[in-house]
Amino acid sequence: MPFVRVTAGKINNTITSPHPVTLFAEVKHGFAAVLGANVTAVIEPETGDPLTLTLLDDGAGADVTKGDGVYSVYLFRFTNNGRHTMKMFAEWTNTTSLKPPQSNPALYVPGYIENDTINMNPPRPVYKDKSTNEMFSRVLFLGSFKVTNVSHNSSDEDGFPPCKINDLEAKMENEHVVLFWTAPGDDYDQGAASHYDIRISVNPFILRQHVSRALAINASYIKPKNAGSRETFIFRLGNRTADQGIITYIAICSIDKNEQRSEISNLVHVTSPRFREEDTSHAYTTTVEKNSTTTVLIAAAFAVCLCFAIGTGVYGWRKCYKITNQTTDSGSLLKYSITKEAQNNTKCQSEEICLQ
Repeated sequence: MPFVRVTAGKINNTITSPHPVTLFAEVKHGFAAVLGANVTAVIEPETGDPLTLTLLDDGAGADVTKGDGVYSVYLFRFTNNGRHTMKMFAEWTNTTSLKPPQSNPALYVPGYIENDTINMNPPRPVYKDKSTNEMFSRVLFLGSFKVTNVSHNSSDEDGFPPCKINDLEAKMENEHVVLFWTAPGDDYDQGAASHYDIRISVNPFILRQHVSRALAINASYIKPKNAGSRETFIFRLGNRTADQGIITYIAICSIDKNEQRSEISNLVHVTSPRFREEDTSHAYTTTVEKNSTTTVLIAAAFAVCLCFAIGTGVYGWRKCYKITNQTTDSGSLLKYSITKEAQNNTKCQSEEICLQ
């Protein structure tokens, strides 16, 4: 039956402070990686208190790959010169599990085309982590080494920037971008950083070579957690970077209290979703309906105004026509009266002449 074994990398016989040293320990159960174990390193100087460090397998800081059974940490802070001894402890926890090795590392091909026919291969096997009930406790002695160039104020100096973020992830949720990463420390992977600097660009070269030219995202309200904790940040892309189908690249770096910056993290990208055809048709139909409604309202208002103008004109014309008729009739009556009176006068004069 395989058993749990712990192996660790050797360190130099002499360490010059303040240069950091990477400690790592590999925990295996046969060929399977042991995940979720509690791995610590204890460094004991000749005089003074021992230093205890926790090694992590989270893919951040000194650890290169997450979940491979290799636990790592940076060692850089010493209080005394002289000889130091170091030993490793690995213990079982309630979250300890086994990750079996991949049986076939070849690239999986989902299918192939033969005679214009698509033939699908069997589904790719999924390897799941298996929990282990085998409780274990291992101690590994790594010997001693000599530390030099330690000053009395070295423990109070902040000469190390935060470590690089290696596990940045991003995904789109509706119109927002969700970021995930493991928090770095104030000094490499120990402590807590002061704040984060998040940059986005449509050109990955700018983030690689000229990150200060990239667009900055306001992340001032994020309070960094202790090293090894998971961080989450949500923001919305602006109008310039939220065009349909545009790929936006994202990077992040951490800054400590002395404004020392870490290296730029791994780049991730998101793509703003394009409108589906039915969404576009619906939007077009809605626009046409709105335009049609507006046109009908304008035409109705124009017709009402035209009818009002015509009605006002007809009413004025009829009124003027009535007054004109009344004037004409009065003039005719007056003329008729004058003519009648003149005829009577003439008749009277004729009768007088005849009488005379």
